[in-house]
Amino acid sequence: MPGKQLYYNNPTVFDLDTEESFYWAGFIAADGCVMEKGRSYPFVFKVSLSNKDILHIHKLKDFLKCTNPIKILTTNHSDKQYCELIVYSKYLCFSLARFGITPRKSLTYNIPQKIVNHALFKHFIRGYIDGDGSPGFGKSYNDKSKQFGTNIRGTINCLTSINNILTNELSLNKERSIGLADNIGTVSYCGNKISKKICNFIYNDNTATIYLDRKYELYLQLLKINEKIDKYLQNKYPSFTLTKEQVENAIKNNKFAKDACAQLNIGGYTLQRLAAKFDIIYRFKRKPYKISKAIEELYIK
Repeated sequence: MPGKQLYYNNPTVFDLDTEESFYWAGFIAADGCVMEKGRSYPFVFKVSLSNKDILHIHKLKDFLKCTNPIKILTTNHSDKQYCELIVYSKYLCFSLARFGITPRKSLTYNIPQKIVNHALFKHFIRGYIDGDGSPGFGKSYNDKSKQFGTNIRGTINCLTSINNILTNELSLNKERSIGLADNIGTVSYCGNKISKKICNFIYNDNTATIYLDRKYELYLQLLKINEKIDKYLQNKYPSFTLTKEQVENAIKNNKFAKDACAQLNIGGYTLQRLAAKFDIIYRFKRKPYKISKAIEELYIK
């Protein structure tokens, strides 16, 4: 059509199994959409973000290798601005179907099992959290450390798939329950240790190449805070760094519990706790003089 602007893109980018294709598929599953619209252009791909994340939508544009403009718009009910990328491509929309991304997916989205079982699924999860997750720090306790947590929103089926993978891959002590409100589910992961496990997993131990910058900055803050906490615990509690091998050797090389405790520089209760933690069977001789109750409980008669 004379005078009509033509835009170009690479519609095959989601056909390849790469970190970027899985990341952006997860992001689109959470915060993008595929639409069936007018007759001239029946298949439309669209992503809208807050204006503060405009650099991220530029990353998406680069990935799609598209020449479409990024529009700056204003919401009808307020003066807040947002940015939007729209691509008209039948093939691009169809290629997203293998990730379960189809029109009107908001209340029905389900991640195909083939994608869940894929080795690159961690990147899909990172993209999904960047799109519809809320990682951040809560209140500080005793002015010592901030507590990190992440809330993820989505359909029950989608969150169940993500929850199962995180629980199994990271050996979390239990699966998190999924809350439901207005047909939208929410799952929460709270605490610095659990959050560090999840973040290390989805950021591939700090080697990920694509992410939402402001959420990645929170991850780096979490690493610094956890490092500070670890140093504090190591200095105050020697048992924090003790390994199973060290505890076993101390028990094996000493006849009396008091001597094993002295070797490890810990108390009787701590030795008892570590033996239970590492599932160590121990047997000490009884000292001929009075001992504490904690030490006495270490003996097997």
